Amino acid sequence: MGFNRKLRKHLTQQQLEDLIDKKRFYISRVENDGSNLALNTLFEIVEKGLGGKVNISINYRLALRHRRTC
Repeated sequence: MGFNRKLRKHLTQQQLEDLIDKKRFYISRVENDGSNLALNTLFEIVEKGLGGKVNISINYRLALRHRRTC
């Protein structure tokens, strides 16, 4: 997950920590190695911290079709 938007907003890790109530070391891990994060954390970072919107869609038919061919 890229944090280019955080940089564009000129947010420090401390400022992002204050916005989303996550520790700086955790934010650093996510920035540096794409640490495993829960969807609710992704939503918090994007929506509360960066002012964006997360949209997730799942094409069930495609997944079902793919499973049948395997």
